[in-house]
Amino acid sequence: MKEKKKNVIDKDNYDQEYMTNVSNNLVKEVNNVLSNEKKELEEKQEEKVYFGYESRLLFNILLFLFIFLSGLALLFVHLKTNYSKEVKYNESSEINYNVYLKENKIFDKKVLPKDMLYISNLIDKVEVDFDYLVSLKDNVKNKYRIYGLFQITDKEGNLYLEKETEFINNETTDNIINEKFYIIYEEYKNVLESLKESNKNDVIGNLDIFLTTTKDFKNDTVTSKNNYLIMQVPISEKNDSIKIQYKNINVTSSYIKNDNYSPFGIFTLVMGVLLIIISFYFVYRFIYYIILLKERKTDYDKFIDNILDKYDNIIVTHKTKRDFSSYNVIKIKDFKELLDLHYNTKEPIMYYNVIKHLKDNFYIIIDNDVYLYTSKSVDVEK
Repeated sequence: MKEKKKNVIDKDNYDQEYMTNVSNNLVKEVNNVLSNEKKELEEKQEEKVYFGYESRLLFNILLFLFIFLSGLALLFVHLKTNYSKEVKYNESSEINYNVYLKENKIFDKKVLPKDMLYISNLIDKVEVDFDYLVSLKDNVKNKYRIYGLFQITDKEGNLYLEKETEFINNETTDNIINEKFYIIYEEYKNVLESLKESNKNDVIGNLDIFLTTTKDFKNDTVTSKNNYLIMQVPISEKNDSIKIQYKNINVTSSYIKNDNYSPFGIFTLVMGVLLIIISFYFVYRFIYYIILLKERKTDYDKFIDNILDKYDNIIVTHKTKRDFSSYNVIKIKDFKELLDLHYNTKEPIMYYNVIKHLKDNFYIIIDNDVYLYTSKSVDVEK
């Protein structure tokens, strides 16, 4: 019975020992994996590419030229590109007039409103109120002229007389025009009567009223000239009934406007200026690296100089890089360890400057092994 109990205990101890061994082996494998990953990471960091200050200086010069010239190119495109768009506007007018009469026994009123039939022999003058509007956001320089063209023709249309009368000649920067002028009807009737008596022909008189506008659009080299017939007044020396015709303007026109604030125009201007401003940062970097190359003596340089001066009798400096591909490279993390190795083996410490101001190699070669200590500025100047 005792022997059976002992066998059970031995079995339990065996199982426990087995599980312990499995657990320990698993931990060792995990540690090995982590150690290998850490070693690979360190090797990658060691293989990191370093650029010297000369290379950085050249890179900054090239980057400055690229960005600065790109900015100039965008500004040149902005200045040379014709940014334009079509701007539509509406011209409208309204005419009101009153007819003043001579002394007569027919009408009690001395002034008759528009849109009536008028007896020509009773008309003294016509008062015209003219309102004109241009629907533009910006005010424009508008030269305008209102004039009458008096023509006398026979029934076949042959022209006997043509005379121009100027009523208004003005200019404004407002988009609204309000003018008042008078047509002295009696003067035109007298000319018609005189011509009829001298020629003994049956002639007809007519007075056409025109509006001429010339617009100079602000910040543009565009001008717009328009001529509109706004009134027709029949001239008769007889006791005829006449009707004055008028025509309100309602015209949509357009012009090509220079537009430096188009989306593309704004983009080229802003990006051009921004790139030129950014490029001057690289001018600063350019000057910075020139100063470093000319006067530089950093903590790292002092650190290396101190090693070379202090251990001058055991350090051998060489100018060409040595190929370690056929050697077993053992990397050392501290220069003191390399010193201890020298004192134990009496082998000289070799020195090579990998990248000026940034990276240096100290190493000892023993048979097929290279004991390498790499010094970097990023480690010293932390």
